Amino acid sequence: MLGLTAKGPAAAVLLLALSQTAVAKLDCSGSKPSDKTVYESGQHAYNIICGQDYAGADITAAFVDTFEACIALCDTTPGCIDVSFAQPGCWLKNKLNTPSLARDHVWTARRAALPAVTTLSCSEPGTDGTVYTAPGGAQFKVLCGKDYAGGDIKGLWVDSFTACLNTCETTAECIDVSYVNGACYLKNKLNALHDAGYVWTGVRVDAATSPGASAKPLSCDGKASDGIEHTTPSGTKYDIICGKEYPAGDLKTVGASTFEDCLAACDAEAACIDVSYLPGFCYLKQAKNGHLIDAAAVWTGVKKTSTGGTIPTPATPELFCEDGKPTQATFATANNRLYQIHCGADFTGGDLSTTTASSFAGCLKACDEATGCISVAYVGNMCYLKDRLRPKVTAGHVWSALFIGAPEPVESSSTAAPVVESTTTSAPSTPESTAPVSVDPTPTQGPTDTPPLPTDNVYIPEFDDSWTSTYTYEEATLPTYTGEPTPDPIPTPPIVKTCFIEPQSDTKFHLISPDMGYVIAKGNAPGFFSQPETEEEGKAMLEMVADFKPPVFAFETPEGAPEGVYDITYVSGDVKRYIAVAANGEMSFVAASTGAAGANGQSTTVFGVSCDGYMTVTLGGATKNWRATEAGKTTLEGAGEPSKDGIRLLPADAVPVNPNSVEAADKSAARLRRRAWDGMGQGGYAPRCPNTPNWVWPRVKQGARGYNPNGCGPANGFDFVPDWNFGGCCNNHDNCFDDCDNKTFERCNLEFLDCMVGACVRDYSRWYNSWLQPGCIGMAGFYFAAVSSWKGKEAFYSANSERCECFCSRPNTLLCNNNCVSIQSNPAHCGGCGRTCPRGTHCEGLGCVCDKHRCGNTCLDLNDNPRNCGRCGNVCASGFCYQGRCYEPPANPDRCYPREAFENGDFQRGNGDAWRLEGVSPELEGRIHLGVFDGAAADSYGAVVDIPPGVPSVGFSLTQDVYLCPNQNYELNFKFRKVSGPAYCFITATLAGRTVYTTSFVGIRVSGPSWTAAGPRQLGTFAVGGAVVQGPRFYLKAPFRMTMACVGSTTSEWSTIRFDEFTIAPIS
Repeated sequence: MLGLTAKGPAAAVLLLALSQTAVAKLDCSGSKPSDKTVYESGQHAYNIICGQDYAGADITAAFVDTFEACIALCDTTPGCIDVSFAQPGCWLKNKLNTPSLARDHVWTARRAALPAVTTLSCSEPGTDGTVYTAPGGAQFKVLCGKDYAGGDIKGLWVDSFTACLNTCETTAECIDVSYVNGACYLKNKLNALHDAGYVWTGVRVDAATSPGASAKPLSCDGKASDGIEHTTPSGTKYDIICGKEYPAGDLKTVGASTFEDCLAACDAEAACIDVSYLPGFCYLKQAKNGHLIDAAAVWTGVKKTSTGGTIPTPATPELFCEDGKPTQATFATANNRLYQIHCGADFTGGDLSTTTASSFAGCLKACDEATGCISVAYVGNMCYLKDRLRPKVTAGHVWSALFIGAPEPVESSSTAAPVVESTTTSAPSTPESTAPVSVDPTPTQGPTDTPPLPTDNVYIPEFDDSWTSTYTYEEATLPTYTGEPTPDPIPTPPIVKTCFIEPQSDTKFHLISPDMGYVIAKGNAPGFFSQPETEEEGKAMLEMVADFKPPVFAFETPEGAPEGVYDITYVSGDVKRYIAVAANGEMSFVAASTGAAGANGQSTTVFGVSCDGYMTVTLGGATKNWRATEAGKTTLEGAGEPSKDGIRLLPADAVPVNPNSVEAADKSAARLRRRAWDGMGQGGYAPRCPNTPNWVWPRVKQGARGYNPNGCGPANGFDFVPDWNFGGCCNNHDNCFDDCDNKTFERCNLEFLDCMVGACVRDYSRWYNSWLQPGCIGMAGFYFAAVSSWKGKEAFYSANSERCECFCSRPNTLLCNNNCVSIQSNPAHCGGCGRTCPRGTHCEGLGCVCDKHRCGNTCLDLNDNPRNCGRCGNVCASGFCYQGRCYEPPANPDRCYPREAFENGDFQRGNGDAWRLEGVSPELEGRIHLGVFDGAAADSYGAVVDIPPGVPSVGFSLTQDVYLCPNQNYELNFKFRKVSGPAYCFITATLAGRTVYTTSFVGIRVSGPSWTAAGPRQLGTFAVGGAVVQGPRFYLKAPFRMTMACVGSTTSEWSTIRFDEFTIAPIS
């Protein structure tokens, strides 16, 4: 049998167990003959458990005809180890949970070879990081949501994660497993560890030293190797640090396919004391500058000395930028020059020269040694030395420094401070102060706030502010819900109030007194059993009681009878008789109806019945109560409402044929189960849960009251008391109505009837009181009929509402608005019914989360929110936020003020802002770059196009809308250079459709670092018309287009052409 092996005594035990295997048809009904047997399916053995349901861990569900078919389906379903069967539903499970509730209608089968307890599972809290010991002693460390990719020996289907680990233990070379929902992958090698939420991994604790096993590679995926000490093959030790690095200090860069290769490269360099590794690239370092900074993608290795300490950095002042702030506001170099430090800023242009430096301090040292250098910009290892400055711009990746004089304070105002150069045509900028500046602190960043947006490369249009006329922004308060999620209250369906009997119908009934029992024919009159006077009479009565069948009566309506007044007939054998009442109240049986007029001093047409089944008699216009006497006769007395101790009516079909039968109750409940989806919650005359959606179950709700039995009196809507020792049965019935998990309305009433009849048999089976047994059983039937009526249904729903709630059996769903909804993803029911997520949020993991960004408890977009512009707490005084930067609208001008017409004409905005590329040939896609480094450019930025060899004719257009003043003369300038290559190219520039520049027929010649000027070109004036349209603030808007067309070369050489310094300036 698959999965079972045994030898010696164990084999004998196994054979004994299998000898008890069920071979007959499985049956958990009635006395549960199959309970605790073993069933052999052909592939596996299963333990049969009747009347228990082990909730959860469902793989799938199906409808099948038999319990055997359900087990066969489990055999052929990967991962299935357990089934729950409630005909016709079959639930397949892949996990062994502990027992939940006793459910008579559920039949369970569990794989006999598996333990009946919870197996090792990453679904259970606390499993991650634990060590599992396999049967042979091998130990495995459990890693949940991780995977060592590759290295597979083979894959197979198994029953559980535990079985997967046990298989690895007995498989040669296996040192690791990856388990995915029944699929088990055995591995003989540990590659890089990475995150994989759905994978459960078990790695042998001795994997690194097992014969034939591969050593575990270093990896910072999931910080797997963070904080460990690694020894290279040469014996050098390194501290491994994930997600951080020491900035700058680079010695050289080499290629490395693995982190281990990078450390080996450091071993080979005597000056190397530290490495920063990115996949494929290894940065060897000769200095650890400053402190570790966050760098999520970087893997760092710090070399240790032979005594265990890390190799110190040469003694140089620590200077670097961290979190946008300098470690020192000012820095004095060895040459006694003092610099002011600016982090995340650049004073663009003015480059004197470019060099490399392994540290920020080294860049300042280079400035000291360069004649005329007054500032530096440090990016990576590149050091840009400057001899003049333009206004400061934000550039998060740049560390800048300004020379401000000697370290000691100087009183003279003629200190060689830098001159700030203005590039605008309006009033000149105020030179920037050379004294240290006090900056307002960044607004406090909350733990749940969205980090600040990178806005270094965001530039607001200089001319077109039309977007401000339609500017809007949205905010949404993130809702906070408390308390456990609860389903909607169970709706109580409308209850139709019906009477015990409709007198106009031909329904048959019994007459019964709460004191004396059934009305019988006693001589020629209605009466009751009498107490026997001797033991012999009592024993005879006892034998008669066993076969007693109460008389059956019926109503008739004679012609001319008043409304609500009827005859009562009684059929004995073939003779039909009527109950007649004399004027003195005495009753007898007569052969015919007297009608309403009466006859011979008697009247038959005098009987009435209340809706609750109480009998009345109307004589001479007066309504009287009909009750029993102690002498075993009937009498009339009182008037008005029917008496609670009077004779009442019991429909003949209100009670099962044999009420004293548990088997009858079981069969009745079984019929109800077949009509219900789940066998309990959604079926019957009064279901606890709505009949839609499917698979809804009742349970006790949190904080519900306890059981509260109070008998069968008026509190439950019944106007009678337990006269026949029914008190305990009534209390049990109240508790049954309160039992959300196991009992239906019908089942409670059947158990109530069974309890009462049992009490009658128990208490009235002696010779001296057996004459009361029929009456007791009759009242049990009346009680049963009462609790099965609309009043019983009303009491049942009252208890159900106070105690119970309905829940969906699917995981992470809740019954809301009569639907089973996912409370992890439904924005209308997020984490609970009615817990709505407002616009701008969505539901994720039982709570509302912001669609875009979050500040405090507010959801918003940092790109356009004026109260949180670019970062939380950054308020724009103007009320305008543009892509994360505050915008101050210009004052309304009274006329058009001439100024430079291009935006970003020198490409200093590294993203090519304001420019458009059009008509790009396919061969040039991805080969045109705007705002890239150009060592020959005055400001180090420009545009470039790279033309591949062997291409046909190619081209593109560089366009921008420019803003001009009417009737103002302008001059065009731009420059270009052909760095290298044989491509034959021409340039044509147009403005508003006018051709304003074109190259000669010889095209663009190779000029290396030298620029060719395309100006100055006089453009004249412009007015509205043609391609020129009216723009904002009195400006005209006109399209500029520079088009380049090239003929490719058949050689293998590339061609490179660069452009820069586009300007259209106003002239007089």
